[in-house]
Amino acid sequence: MKAVTIHDLNGSVLAFDLIDLLELVGPAALRSNWQCRDVDCLGDSASSLMSLAESGASLSGDALLALARGVYQIIDGDFVATRPGDEKQWLAIRAVDSSFYVVVTDDEAAIAAVWRRFRDVRESPEEQALLG
Repeated sequence: MKAVTIHDLNGSVLAFDLIDLLELVGPAALRSNWQCRDVDCLGDSASSLMSLAESGASLSGDALLALARGVYQIIDGDFVATRPGDEKQWLAIRAVDSSFYVVVTDDEAAIAAVWRRFRDVRESPEEQALLG
């Protein structure tokens, strides 16, 4: 497992959001099943995304992407992915207080893409526990 935190800012606000991470991971994220927990967000889809998180329901990657497009800020939340037919979690994304994101994965290509795409990426081995 690899864990990193991403801190890229545009002025005093994050320069990216969940939608950017989902698009960066690409088809693998879209094919995955997602569980969302402890979500607080703003935007047209905010109430739907927060309700799904409260219910504990899983959703497809396509559905999560559509909901992420309808929010302009994820304040907090855990987004955990499993591949179809596999109960092992392979990717976790955590939004932390609108300040940074944590990405934990066993997918070397996804971690490499994060390092290429963002400027302020930090190794964060203590966050590896995010994947259960």
